[in-house]
Amino acid sequence: MSLSYVLPTLTYSLAASTLGLLQAIPGAFTGFRHTDSDSARGLLLGIFILTVSALLTLAVSAVFWLASFTLFRVLSRYREYAADRGAVAITGDPAALASALATIDDEMAAAPDHDLRAQDGGLDALYIAPIDETQFKDAPDFVANDVFPQTHPPTEARIERLEAMATEGPT
Repeated sequence: MSLSYVLPTLTYSLAASTLGLLQAIPGAFTGFRHTDSDSARGLLLGIFILTVSALLTLAVSAVFWLASFTLFRVLSRYREYAADRGAVAITGDPAALASALATIDDEMAAAPDHDLRAQDGGLDALYIAPIDETQFKDAPDFVANDVFPQTHPPTEARIERLEAMATEGPT
């Protein structure tokens, strides 16, 4: 999961750098005094090309970031289902895993009383159960969870899959 987050991080960094460059372009005109029109024309052409290039880089970076961030979150969801299948293969008891998931999900509302995710550097894909940000009093509104898929499938969906595995019996 750490390696899969490299592309969104790189594209975000590229976009942030490009935005900084775009914000610095107006400063290029401060203190500028041209002596001839050819120099001024060359400087304006250079700034125009730099601006267009930066805008294109920003747009491409944004598209790649959206795609890679979505892929990262989808991969995380798949990883959770694969971990459930692996746990069932090891233990042979899908009902016990379903019970453990239900217990973890029920206990999530009890602890902690403030959102600690701001301190983890974006490692929410490594959590055992999805964290419902509405359970925290100081949580801001996250647009990402409305736009992008959650990093974890709903616990109810995982439990339903595990219960289906339990009724199917050993494979």
